[in-house]
Amino acid sequence: MTFLSLLLVALLTLRTVADAPPTKPVCSPPSPPLFAANPPAVSDSRIASASSQFRDFLQQALNNDTSVDSYAVAVVSSTGTILEATFGKLKANETNPGQVTRDSLYRVASLSKLFATVEVLQLRQKNALSLDDTVDKFLPSFVPSRLPGGGAREPISIRQLLAHLSGLGRDLPPGNMTDWPHSLAGLLGPGVSSPIPTEAQLLQSISSIERAVDPWSLPIYSNTGYDVVGLVVDAADAKLRGVARSGYSAVMQRDVFTPLGMTATGFKVTSQNAAKVVVSSVVPAEADTDYTDVLNAAIGQLSSLADLQKVVPMLLNAATKGALLTASTLREWFRPVHLWQDHATEVGLLWEIARRQDSFGRTYRTYEKLGVLNSYHHVFTLNPSSGYSVIVLTSGAFANTHDIAQKAYSLYQPAFDAILTEQLTSKYAGTWKSGNSTVSIAVGSGGLWVTGLVLDGEDVLKVVQGSDSAVALWPASGTEIYRCVLSCSERKANDALKCIPNWLSVDFGHKNGISVDLLTFATQNGARVLQVPALGLTLSR
Repeated sequence: MTFLSLLLVALLTLRTVADAPPTKPVCSPPSPPLFAANPPAVSDSRIASASSQFRDFLQQALNNDTSVDSYAVAVVSSTGTILEATFGKLKANETNPGQVTRDSLYRVASLSKLFATVEVLQLRQKNALSLDDTVDKFLPSFVPSRLPGGGAREPISIRQLLAHLSGLGRDLPPGNMTDWPHSLAGLLGPGVSSPIPTEAQLLQSISSIERAVDPWSLPIYSNTGYDVVGLVVDAADAKLRGVARSGYSAVMQRDVFTPLGMTATGFKVTSQNAAKVVVSSVVPAEADTDYTDVLNAAIGQLSSLADLQKVVPMLLNAATKGALLTASTLREWFRPVHLWQDHATEVGLLWEIARRQDSFGRTYRTYEKLGVLNSYHHVFTLNPSSGYSVIVLTSGAFANTHDIAQKAYSLYQPAFDAILTEQLTSKYAGTWKSGNSTVSIAVGSGGLWVTGLVLDGEDVLKVVQGSDSAVALWPASGTEIYRCVLSCSERKANDALKCIPNWLSVDFGHKNGISVDLLTFATQNGARVLQVPALGLTLSR
């Protein structure tokens, strides 16, 4: 072969050589939801190691903290339990306390709000309400409180209540701190410093006490807001069915607890469940308190570790059999509505959101609900992007459940990230060819990158952006439909704009009504294929 022939071959080869993914991308592509339906096996050595370390941590924490009476902890995926651990006393106020189990019933405090929100979203799916409906549509006697400084009585929407953005104060009717500032007596609200109110008393208190802040300004945590949510749920359900109100607890039993198989969950201590109720050494009377359907949506629920795990699969995977919420509803629900100035925490519809770093340096969000009473401290937290949940229930004087969940994430996330990389490589990475078309895909920073794109003999990356620099592959729907972020290579990325250029580059253009940046994957006759719909191409690896 002549020198000129060798040179020509070399030049043609260079045209299809794949550029490597950036090692520190300005904007890392999101990972596809591989673990939503198919999480890592519990038997995987990396998952098993994380579970062993977490179990040792929990045992040591209980042994070192005498203020905690019990722990009941689970790490859960969409298909079941990864780890379950229970330690400590069932009846810490008794001489023979017994041991907590997965079926022991805790007063779950504000975890109740999670299930109230599930029912609100179900009612919206049934067109029984809109999140932007105002409360008075369902409770005609509801008179919203005035804005700060005696301002107008602006209507309050269901969305504002769910996001703690209505401006309503924390606990109404409030206690009366008659000896302030010499004493904290009267500090807490209904059920502690003031009696549990009737519905009429709650609504009267709301109408007479100014809001803490302007609506849509700062989120102010409001148990009162969720008290109203419970009343709206009851009224909206009755209006939908054309019957009289049956009570919040009855609606929840029918629409949420029974469909999910949460057979032990309820609101009252009875002769049938009393033996399973966890009682703390601190304020043991809290276990027996009947918060009534006026406060049940905010703090009144009784549930077990076993029952709480049953809601996890449908929150991680809307395709779960018997799921109550659609995929679209979940996508809307799992996103922030307010960002705090600390760059670490956010607020969602219900959620207290923590921003964390995965093994690739990317930010991921855990959607958390804390539950706190004098005797109980809990957290229910989900990592939707990696497909697992951490649940921590405790009884006693105090337990920093958020830090316990943080420990779980620090142990499990590296394992999930490593398995993610392996699965991305297995399903998508490599060189895909058909005739004079070649697509090269690589895995980097937890996402997929197109490192070479030659279609019908044309080097698309060079044509579009003037170089062969890799571009991100963004998941568009599920795990098999993607958008190639053309015209936005990492070499051209603006560090100040971060992901904004990528966002602007999706849906680059169309041929015969089909987007030219659309790439899809499929399994045909047992083999993986890559498709370029705009050109009618099917490529094999």
